[in-house]
Amino acid sequence: MQAEFDEGKFNLIYNDKTLISGESITLKTSTGELLSQTFSTSNIQNNGIKTFNLRSKDAHSETEIEVTCHEQTAVIRFGAKILEKEPVFGKQKFLAEKSAVTMSCISQNAGPYTAVYQHKEWWIRPAFCKKIQDIPKKTQLLLWKTDDTYFVMLAVCGKQNRADLCGKANGFTISLSTNCSGIRDCSDVAAVITCGENPYYCIHEAVQLALEFTEKPYQLREDKRFPEPFEYLGWCSWDAFGHDVSETDILHKLDELNEKKVPVQWVLIDDGWSEVNVDKQLLSGLDADQTRFPDGLTGTIRRLKEDYGIRWVGVWQAVMGYWNGIDPNSQAYQELSDYLELLPNGKILPCADAAQSFGFWNKWHQYLKCCGVDFVKVDSQSSISLFYTGRRTFGGASLGIHTGLEASAALNFDGSLINCMGMAPEDIWNRPQAVLSRNSDDFVPKVPHAIREHALQNAYNSLLHGNFYWEDWDMFWSEHEAAKQNAILRALSGGPIYLSEPMGQTNPDNIFPLVLDDGKILRCQDVGLPTLDCLLVDPVKGTAPLKIFNRYGENYAIGIFNISESGKPCYGSICATDIPVLKDQSVWLYDWEKHSAKLMDKNERFQIEVEPNGAKLFLLLPRTGEITILGMIEKYLSFAAIEQVEKFDSELLIRIPQGGTFAFLTQNAISDITMDGIPVTPVIQGDLHLIECPSQRGHCLRIRYSGN
Repeated sequence: MQAEFDEGKFNLIYNDKTLISGESITLKTSTGELLSQTFSTSNIQNNGIKTFNLRSKDAHSETEIEVTCHEQTAVIRFGAKILEKEPVFGKQKFLAEKSAVTMSCISQNAGPYTAVYQHKEWWIRPAFCKKIQDIPKKTQLLLWKTDDTYFVMLAVCGKQNRADLCGKANGFTISLSTNCSGIRDCSDVAAVITCGENPYYCIHEAVQLALEFTEKPYQLREDKRFPEPFEYLGWCSWDAFGHDVSETDILHKLDELNEKKVPVQWVLIDDGWSEVNVDKQLLSGLDADQTRFPDGLTGTIRRLKEDYGIRWVGVWQAVMGYWNGIDPNSQAYQELSDYLELLPNGKILPCADAAQSFGFWNKWHQYLKCCGVDFVKVDSQSSISLFYTGRRTFGGASLGIHTGLEASAALNFDGSLINCMGMAPEDIWNRPQAVLSRNSDDFVPKVPHAIREHALQNAYNSLLHGNFYWEDWDMFWSEHEAAKQNAILRALSGGPIYLSEPMGQTNPDNIFPLVLDDGKILRCQDVGLPTLDCLLVDPVKGTAPLKIFNRYGENYAIGIFNISESGKPCYGSICATDIPVLKDQSVWLYDWEKHSAKLMDKNERFQIEVEPNGAKLFLLLPRTGEITILGMIEKYLSFAAIEQVEKFDSELLIRIPQGGTFAFLTQNAISDITMDGIPVTPVIQGDLHLIECPSQRGHCLRIRYSGN
């Protein structure tokens, strides 16, 4: 890419075509006054990377745009400053808290576009736009395609400010907001643009570049260690009992799970457990409500671990102590007062300074740890910028609180922290250590067709959010009209799997395909993403199915979902080219529901039909040798239910963790098969070979085969 200055505008050019033209930059003052400027230009060449600057200054303000270009990338930084006026002790102008600096851009790209935007204070979702003016306010990620090239524009939350994209006639705007009053200078990285044939790589590269240019030493998601408790099946109290949760209720639910042999290994006691002022929504104590937890958290957790074999117990917290802060007339205030801040509106909150934030959380977490708590879920995180509006910048408030929270979680719980209600960009970009974050609004089981929005958000939000975090796709009900769809979604998520259905409504048949007998979840090794052919298509308004894929090793799973509001069957297809890394390979396609398999050439398409509100699961396994291991086919991710594979000359040694039906695919002749040293004969269905393994834990299979 390259930037040029022409007739008062800057043009960003790729392959001799103009991608965008910056036509103006506008400052907004705290009184709503708009100040526009024109530019002079200078260019700086540095090690093959071109940095292009536009600067302007008048009696009232100065502005700057800096565009750093490489072959397929551009980083846009801009900002503005309101100048002091004489007398300096007189009344001064300041930048507005929102949209302090806005660059208006013209674009001739025809679309369609997929935008991921902040649609609520706490959540993001996709929008599918035919025209550029339809791009929503607060868009954080924009994706479009021209010929065979994908383009990505990423809004960036920098050190202090956040950027947003928004469509307009013939183009869009990029704006920077501070969230803080009394500021004259607003300057930050605003956007990154990348392009290429692989859109997933383009998005990832844009995030990497943004982190480099904002000097944020944060690890990307793939470099973060997944917390051990969430490698196992969990249960959460929220949907089952809500704010009325009690020790008695939890123990009764655990009785049901034990009776049904559901191997839950962790329990999350959600909102409702703590000592609070209910009327004012304020935290009043550090322990549990004594009326519903008579022996406090310590007693409840001891029973869960000793009587029910639960390995980990977590509790819910709100990022401000409780939804509305801390009760000044309470034990909680007395214990935590050194780390609290009184706002002008009377609210008492954890201080947004990193050291003070750590003091707040560490004091409370140390207490919880002594009670036996092993992890926490911290909710309402995107309320940080709401509570601190006017007082601290987006980056300053969020980074300070998250730094303290995550340091305490690392010290007390080995980083086992679920971040929730925190998808505002100032939270996504300002968690220095966080590993796990909720990826969608709540799944609401009592709302008809809620699975549509739930699947849509989780699939497309992952395009952005999944570059930063392992994702929590929320709890689900195993006995529900959407139980199968939800179960397949969780198999594809790459994140934790946990239940929350009410008493008497747990269905083990919808749980066992997700886990091993010991409760270990069969978890993908990336985050679930929409396939290439779904990226720019609305699967709710249209009639094509939503296809979500994820990886385990070199093998892939694709879930096919009919979430169309038409109420009609969806028709589509599966091909190796749906996933860029498989585009030049022949693959085995396995239909999990029909237990059938076929070998497909690299460009061959397999036609599918999905009934209204239905879901199907297919596995794609590259044909890389004479035998392809499919695994334990009772499990959605059959290939994840294998402990070890060793290959020798014309021989495979496979270790499996438990009983079930083991399967492999081959077009070669098999010499012999042994299980635990005893010869066995497979059931052969075309190229699919099946071996029944007894239910005892652990087996060793040896397969000998001939060459082509």
